[in-house]
Amino acid sequence: MSTYKYDDLIGIPFVYGGRAATKEQGLDCYGVIEEMYLRAHGVQIPEQLSASNKAHIAVMMGVHKSKWSRTQERVGSVVLFNLYGLSCHVGFVISGNLFIHTWEKSGGVCVERLDKWAKRIEGYYRYE
Repeated sequence: MSTYKYDDLIGIPFVYGGRAATKEQGLDCYGVIEEMYLRAHGVQIPEQLSASNKAHIAVMMGVHKSKWSRTQERVGSVVLFNLYGLSCHVGFVISGNLFIHTWEKSGGVCVERLDKWAKRIEGYYRYE
């Protein structure tokens, strides 16, 4: 069971560059972790511009990766995924085997099991 409040985010539509936790404006994966990191840690992580090109997203992730430290602690961390051969997707770990995220194929913000995404996980990170 998660101690993080997230129920109000479930179903918010996926929108590239989305940073508003409303059904009218939507969120992208980075928008979800911005919102969840603020809720969980009281920290506003730096904005990362969004793109719809997966290669461009991977480059942006790499540039900003230096501001994040790799951690063994999963709950409350950001999980980085490899999609399409690129490090271009993130989620927020809400409990031992659950994370919250959104992407083109999720139908909006949702909670999924980490073990179903295990082959895609590149690491867990905390903002410095």
